[in-house]
Amino acid sequence: MQFTSKSIVNLVSMIDKEHVGILYPIEPPMLPFDIARIFWTTNVPPRGTRGGHAHKECIQFYICIKGCIGVRFNNGEKEYEIFIKEGQAVLIDKLIWTEETFMTGDDILLVLCSTKYDVNDYLNTVEELKDYIK
Repeated sequence: MQFTSKSIVNLVSMIDKEHVGILYPIEPPMLPFDIARIFWTTNVPPRGTRGGHAHKECIQFYICIKGCIGVRFNNGEKEYEIFIKEGQAVLIDKLIWTEETFMTGDDILLVLCSTKYDVNDYLNTVEELKDYIK
C-alpha cells in the first residue's frame, strides 16, 4: 500500500439554510465494511499520542470531528504521516501500524471499525507487524 495525501477523504458537508450547523453524512457506500464498533477519543493533551498498533483483521475509518490529528502510518516497509482536520477522514486498512497525534488538545477523533474489540487482533509494535506479515 502506498500512502499519499490522496488517502485523505474530504467529507461532503451539508448546510441547510433553515437550520444552524453543518451535517457530515457517512453512508454505507463510503466504507468497504459493515460497522461493528464505534468509538471516539478526546481530551488528549496537545501533542499527545494514542494508538501505536496495527490490527490483524480490523479495518478502521478515522474521522476528525474537531481539531487536527496527525496520523503516522507504517506498513512494515515505509512510514508516512498525514494530518486530518475537521470534516476529513482516512481509511486505515488492516496490517497498517498507526499512531495518532492530537495537535491542539481540543481534538476529537471518531473511529468506525469493521470488527468488535479483540485484544488478540493487536500488533503492538512495528517489529510485531513485520514478523506477522512474514
